[in-house]
Amino acid sequence: MNPLRIRPVLLSICILLLTACQPSPPPAAAPGGSAITAPVSEPQTEVTVDPVLETLQRIEAGGRDVRIFTATVAVERTEPLFDKRDVRRGDVLYEKQDGATPRFAVHLEQRQVGRRLENRPKRILFDGRWLTEIDEPKKQVIRWELCGDEVDPTRLGGRFPLPVGQPAADVLARYHVELIEDASRHEFLTPAFEDRTVIGLRIVPRDDVPSADDFKHVDLWYDTANWLPVGVAMLDEEGNTRRLRLADARVNPELDEEQRRRLAGTVPTTADWVVDERRCPEDVEPAGDGE
Repeated sequence: MNPLRIRPVLLSICILLLTACQPSPPPAAAPGGSAITAPVSEPQTEVTVDPVLETLQRIEAGGRDVRIFTATVAVERTEPLFDKRDVRRGDVLYEKQDGATPRFAVHLEQRQVGRRLENRPKRILFDGRWLTEIDEPKKQVIRWELCGDEVDPTRLGGRFPLPVGQPAADVLARYHVELIEDASRHEFLTPAFEDRTVIGLRIVPRDDVPSADDFKHVDLWYDTANWLPVGVAMLDEEGNTRRLRLADARVNPELDEEQRRRLAGTVPTTADWVVDERRCPEDVEPAGDGE
């Protein structure tokens, strides 16, 4: 090895060592002869951030300014006991005005059973009070009047969970929450995770909430670019699953006349349709502000 080539490196190391080992100079004297003493900084306390709470707060903030939300949707239902799997595809329109209960319209056009794909139009509407399911091939309508605390079917644990901007305090009051990282466990949701960074939460109902009997847990997946949901997976007590996959999301777009018409919804009432209305008990106030 050429000693001439390592000499600059050794020189640099020596300078660093000599500088580090030099005794500290005495404090400089202030005018009048007294020494200037550098102020002693207080030791800083390390702040520990709860990652679950931070994530929930980001989700809450992400949905705060959402008035209108549109997306394509795919819904999968499985019943392992009967070896059944049903997939439907369509789109969703969601609207929330200040101080009002959200309303939405879901139009599912295609149904896949096994490898068979068929057109089976189905609509799910919510006007702020009535949740309506319209099965066009069967000419059947089922309407649920939401009662008491069951105000919003899109909230966690609701009949059609679409958790946009859920308040962090409300979530923690009703559920145990933990972060989950393994997105591969939900193969059906995988397309929603492509080309984006997602974060997952698992919520488990507390024993004292009504939905504790409806499902064991819900896995939620959010796009960290806007903190809007891209996937939901629910597991009930019998081992059945319901998964919802969202794509092509748009926030606060201008709705055209066709979208407005679909959001308003028209419930068939002619004699050739079977309509099943399930009203609130007389001693329970209807929820929401729909008609």
